[in-house]
Amino acid sequence: MEVARRAACATLLAVVTLRAFAADTLDLEYFDVHGSTARELRADLNRLGPVADNGVRGDAYTRWRINWKFDLTERGPDCIASHFVVDLSVTMILPRWLPPAGVPADLVALWDQYSTALRFHEDGHHRIALSAAQEVMRRLEAESRGKSCKALENRLKSTVDAVLVEYQGRQAAYDLETDFGRARGTNIL
Repeated sequence: MEVARRAACATLLAVVTLRAFAADTLDLEYFDVHGSTARELRADLNRLGPVADNGVRGDAYTRWRINWKFDLTERGPDCIASHFVVDLSVTMILPRWLPPAGVPADLVALWDQYSTALRFHEDGHHRIALSAAQEVMRRLEAESRGKSCKALENRLKSTVDAVLVEYQGRQAAYDLETDFGRARGTNIL
C-alpha cells in the first residue's frame, strides 16, 4: 500500500513538474569568434558579442519573453478566469570558437573553462526566467475571480506586468551580484 501511495505521489509530482516546464522553450544561437591568442579572442568577443536590450554589448546574452492567455467566463455576478497558459521563450546567444590548427592546448583549455563559466552564468538567467514564468502562473491562478470581466482582465494584466518588472530586476541584480559572470570565471579571457 505504501509503495502504491509513493508511486502515485511520484506520478503526480512528475505531471505537475511537466506542467510547470512544458511551456519553456530554449533556443541556442551562436556567433563565431576567431583568433589564435587570448587577446585576439577577447577582441572578437568585444566586437561581435550580442547587444542586450539595454544597449550594452556582452560576451553572451539570454533574452526571455513570457506570453500568457486565459479564458474569462461570467458566472452570475462574478467573472472567472480559467485555462491559464503561460509560455516562456528563451534565446541564449553564446560565442563559438573553432580553434585553428596549431593553437596551443593551454589556449583551448582556457577557452573551454571560459565558455563553461559563461554558459553556467547564462543558465542562471534562464533559471530566473523559469521562476518568472512559474510566478506568473501562480499569481494568475491566485487571482482568478472578479466582479466584472473587464476589471478582472485589467487586474490580471497588471499582475503579470508587476511580475515581469520584478523579475527583470532580479535579472539585473543577478548580473550585479556575479559581476556579469566575471565573479564566476568568465574574466579569464
